[in-house]
Amino acid sequence: MNLAEEILRAGADLPDRLALSALSLSRADRWSHARLRRAVLGAATGLTEAGLRPGDRLLLPLAQGPYLAVAFLGAIAAGILPAALPPRPDPRDLRDAIAALEPAMILADASMPVPSQPPCRLDPRALAGFESLPAAGFADRDAEAPAYLVFSQGAPLVRRHGSAAGLPQIAQNLGLSAQDRLLHVMAADEALSPELGLLAPLVLGATVLIPAAGLASAQLPLLASRHGASIIAAPAAILSQMLATDWKPWASLRLALVSDEETPAPALRDAWCGRTGGELRTALRIG
Repeated sequence: MNLAEEILRAGADLPDRLALSALSLSRADRWSHARLRRAVLGAATGLTEAGLRPGDRLLLPLAQGPYLAVAFLGAIAAGILPAALPPRPDPRDLRDAIAALEPAMILADASMPVPSQPPCRLDPRALAGFESLPAAGFADRDAEAPAYLVFSQGAPLVRRHGSAAGLPQIAQNLGLSAQDRLLHVMAADEALSPELGLLAPLVLGATVLIPAAGLASAQLPLLASRHGASIIAAPAAILSQMLATDWKPWASLRLALVSDEETPAPALRDAWCGRTGGELRTALRIG
């Protein structure tokens, strides 16, 4: 089995439906499920041709966007273990992550200081070229084989290929459905939460909306309403900043997910529910 294959299975039945959309105030980079699948399997080929092998570890200090999803899922498809980091990690934090994770490769451009010792470096711009490479097959992995890593509090947590079986339940616990459009907002110094920001929505065939880096919290309601977001997942501080501005809820908005607090403050819950008429819950207690 392969976790990436299971994640992309629902989208294979709906190839033209929107899987990912990277949004700015003036444009949207839209990725159908068919395009995402092609890019993921092309990335699996490209990462293998770059020298990675099943079981190798790949660090991804990348900004939130479609190519982070492509690299993450492409690595899993090839049997490589990705680990997402914040897009511009502090050099000391990066050294600690490399020491703990022992990666074979890091996706980082020349401006990012990387220790002179391994891992080897691959420029993230290569990911765009991988999209046109021949599609790899999904590496056949045992259910107990590691699929990806989450670097948390200085230690790697292993997620296995067999965890795909539990993702629909995680999606249900989050309140997701196949028809949802999830706007996933990350803080500037935050690493991707794979289950919330990628795996749980895609396993249902839902859509992930990704705001451009640098957008102010006050601009997010306009962006979300334009693109029909039904769920907004964000840190509590960003949701509070959104509520501090003047905007009216749109018809499809029904749920907010607090991505960084197990017990959201009652004042935030009351303010969100009062403004939107929808629900606010934590995204942390989902297993």
